[in-house]
Amino acid sequence: MKKHRATVLLLIAFFLVSIHFAEAQQRKAVFRVGVLEPGFRRPEATAPSACNSGFREGLRELGWIEGQNLRIEQRHGEFKPDQLQRFAAELVRISPEVLWTHSPPAVLAAKQATTTIPIVFGVASDVIEQGLVAGSQARPAGNITGMELRDWRSWENVWS
Repeated sequence: MKKHRATVLLLIAFFLVSIHFAEAQQRKAVFRVGVLEPGFRRPEATAPSACNSGFREGLRELGWIEGQNLRIEQRHGEFKPDQLQRFAAELVRISPEVLWTHSPPAVLAAKQATTTIPIVFGVASDVIEQGLVAGSQARPAGNITGMELRDWRSWENVWS
């Protein structure tokens, strides 16, 4: 009877320790996002681009909070293709769970840097025609997805 009681107590202790370690691991899990901004760094840290603001707001709504369970690594390409390529490769080296960007040149730089990390773009145009997204509109393929802007007049209204 004592052996049975000791076995039960040992199993309970093991279960409780397992729960403790599982909770500790969950608290430490941090989701990493690489952000490849095609333009310049804005001097005001509180004024990110419209695309990045919406992206960050969406993450917050889903419970991803910077400094708690989310780490965002951001690079600015300053509208220079070679710099976009260098920063895309740099972001890939830190192994984020996802890359976020917008504009065809930045999407292309990210595409050239990885075929395995998911790439999400906020705004780009003619993504199939430019070879940014593999496949077709009906059946996209590969690791790239996002919002395609088909009407440039709408694009102009976004920035005016």
